[in-house]
Amino acid sequence: MSVFFSKKTQQGVYAAEEVKEKTQPDIQTLSMLASTLEVSEEDLIYGPSDSEKKTLTKIKENTTVEKTVDVGATVGTALAVVLSYVKWKSIGWAILHGCLGWVYIIYYAIRYGM
Repeated sequence: MSVFFSKKTQQGVYAAEEVKEKTQPDIQTLSMLASTLEVSEEDLIYGPSDSEKKTLTKIKENTTVEKTVDVGATVGTALAVVLSYVKWKSIGWAILHGCLGWVYIIYYAIRYGM
């Protein structure tokens, strides 16, 4: 069912707007949508429960930590390779020191000072 009403625009002209009633989806549509999204029908209607929200937050935190560790390891490897190559002018030593990563960087800082 559509309902029409008038609304005054900025120019002072009345324009007719159509407003549609909100309808609730039927249970069959909800069931199909829930099975497609692999969630419960209650989650579609009411949203995730508090325990599920905590689980999702924990998953996000773990993903952030994993990404940070990956970035740190990558930076350590790159820095170790550069320091080694600049110091020794050898690709072989640079590869070896790249595998050691932060261990070589700490050794280099202690041994040769930065």
